[in-house]
Amino acid sequence: MTVKGKLLDEIKEIARRNKALSNPFRVLALAVIKSKGTASWYELKEIIEKFVGQVNPNTLAFHLNKLVEVGLVVRAGPKKAPRYKARRVPKDVIKISKKLKTL
Repeated sequence: MTVKGKLLDEIKEIARRNKALSNPFRVLALAVIKSKGTASWYELKEIIEKFVGQVNPNTLAFHLNKLVEVGLVVRAGPKKAPRYKARRVPKDVIKISKKLKTL
């Protein structure tokens, strides 16, 4: 692949990842995961509900799947009780995650 082709692929990947963060709920979920290091689905739900009120389980599952799909979050452990870990977190989300630790 040419340098130009690789650059275009990288640009497309950045656009895809940023689209995933166009939803405030996903930004909050990613920040929570980053602040905890790893988190279970239940832990995420509990913390997120402190900010936005009651969360539909399907909504949380949908948004977590989007973050996993684009590689911002990885799912590890058993299928029935996975833990989520952040990776490739944008700097502005890292700032939010640090603020979450102080709450």
